[in-house]
Amino acid sequence: MKEELYSDSNQNYIDAKEQRTIDLHFAIVSLSQRNFSVCMMIQDQKMQDDSTEEIKNMISTYNESSKELEKKWY
Repeated sequence: MKEELYSDSNQNYIDAKEQRTIDLHFAIVSLSQRNFSVCMMIQDQKMQDDSTEEIKNMISTYNESSKELEKKWY
């Protein structure tokens, strides 16, 4: 009985650790996509003042999310 409980607990720990790694990788991909979107907007030759403000907001959000992710990763 104890061995079964230990085995279940150990498997739950392994599953949780793997899920955390998957979640962190997903967050990294999401941040990379945001970064790519910002880069594409900056390269657009037809930027207007509204676009500039939107880009600033996206960069700010990206930086904040990146810092939060870094705290969780390390």
